[in-house]
Amino acid sequence: MQSKKGDAVAAIVLLALALGYTLEALRLPGVKYAVGPGPSFLPLLLGIALAALSLVLLVGTTLSRTERAAEPRPVGWRAVWRIGVILVSLVGYALLFERLGYLLSTALFLAFLLAVVEPQRWWIVTGVPAVSSILSYLLFVRWLKVPFPKGLLGF
Repeated sequence: MQSKKGDAVAAIVLLALALGYTLEALRLPGVKYAVGPGPSFLPLLLGIALAALSLVLLVGTTLSRTERAAEPRPVGWRAVWRIGVILVSLVGYALLFERLGYLLSTALFLAFLLAVVEPQRWWIVTGVPAVSSILSYLLFVRWLKVPFPKGLLGF
């Protein structure tokens, strides 16, 4: 059985880390000028997100009236196989990233995970990777100007 006290302590520690991380992110160049996202954008965003999630955990733990019961689940071969497949697919993704480019390698990686590791319907296996890779490409390459490998498709 996990205690509410343990969750509250974890939330307070995470909140303190988030606040320290956010304060350090504010010291990075690019925060004071509203020209566009600079080197401090992502660290600042992550610090704020961690602080918010820590507060959610702290408030949820504080307002909860009952103790959480953690029932241990045995780890089966299927879970071990899935972890192995994910690790091998991550290595494949890293190896193909430069050759195929960001869009194609990311879409194929996500499609593989949705088809093999956690089987989904065909429209999810094709739609989610396409939309996710295109939206993340637009965010990072077009808006944030992060250079990604172009690969076979040339973009």
